[in-house]
Amino acid sequence: KVGLLQLITLWPSPVKLLSRYLRRARRVFVVEHNLGQYVREIERACAENVKVRSVLHYDGSLITPEKIIEAVQGRQA
Repeated sequence: KVGLLQLITLWPSPVKLLSRYLRRARRVFVVEHNLGQYVREIERACAENVKVRSVLHYDGSLITPEKIIEAVQGRQA
């Protein structure tokens, strides 16, 4: 099963809302156009047994679906 949570506001982080949605997850992928600042907020909201990985891109171009698929399939660090 796959889900999508698209946040409209990032700060202050809605930690309680995130925790409610992420408590059932086994893996979470944070796709962000920066150097990984928000992934720490997601890690804070997750249970300790949830694996959080990030897909980062910061050169101004879009993150392609292929790049996300590679991360989900474990072909990207």
